[in-house]
Amino acid sequence: MKQPYKDENEARRRFNATERTLPEMWDALGRVTPIEVRTYEQGEAVSVLVTQVCKGVAYGYPLKNGIRQRNDWYTSEDTTAVRIPDGGSKIWVLVDMPFDDVDKAIFRADLAAGNVESVGDDGAVTGDDLNENLVVGFGKYRDLTVGQLMKKDPAYLSWALSNIDRFRERAYRRA
Repeated sequence: MKQPYKDENEARRRFNATERTLPEMWDALGRVTPIEVRTYEQGEAVSVLVTQVCKGVAYGYPLKNGIRQRNDWYTSEDTTAVRIPDGGSKIWVLVDMPFDDVDKAIFRADLAAGNVESVGDDGAVTGDDLNENLVVGFGKYRDLTVGQLMKKDPAYLSWALSNIDRFRERAYRRA
């Protein structure tokens, strides 16, 4: 799947243009962890590795130069992730996703939110290239047209186009 960004930095800038709390960011990125995030307290940058989000509460630990750092809410006795104070109220920015490609994750988030229309694995493809009247004959969106699915769940459409050969062949318009 080709992303409409020049590089990870551009993807991060676009993603971080929307203010998000930790649970909102986690949700927008497809509920994946870990994610490295940053916020500012009294003018000083605070980096955190989020390892889990449960019922709107984020858990993780503070980082300094990529290493766990003790502070007022994380002590040297802590061996597991702890609740991140203000994770649900402060605004955070995405720094990195250690086990995922940042630009791909952000593209999936943009696609799900309807911010981009590119789908497919052969480059950026817009809705103009798809047969929007084709009826989806499988899965949870059986009986919707491709056009309806593009509006309702573009991430699912992208997945189907990337993973179901017969659907992909039929969904693209024939020249």
